[in-house]
Amino acid sequence: MTKSEWFRAVPVVLLIGMTLGCTSASPLPVEPSTSVAPMWREQIDQILADPETSDFERTVFADYVVTDAEYHEAQSKFADCMADQGWKVEFGESGYDYNVFALPGSSNVGTFVPQETTLQY
Repeated sequence: MTKSEWFRAVPVVLLIGMTLGCTSASPLPVEPSTSVAPMWREQIDQILADPETSDFERTVFADYVVTDAEYHEAQSKFADCMADQGWKVEFGESGYDYNVFALPGSSNVGTFVPQETTLQY
């Protein structure tokens, strides 16, 4: 796996994992790709084995490949979930970084958002 692929895979796994609180779970069949690095195969295997993994996550990871369309859909689902909780998410130009802000009028206004919530790759 090249450095570019590695930097892309990390936020994908994190971003899709963050949608867990906004979705329901049910198992789907898995047919893994043979071109996945062992460290990512193990992580994806764990995600797929988790009974709390959502249908969306199972669909995305079922072939062990995350397409651009799946990644952008995960971003959209994450932003929607955060908005439902009173937060606005703005993604950077790279698509791998984001910032979180309290929505005006939400109970989150004035709430400190720790630096760790912003991923920069």
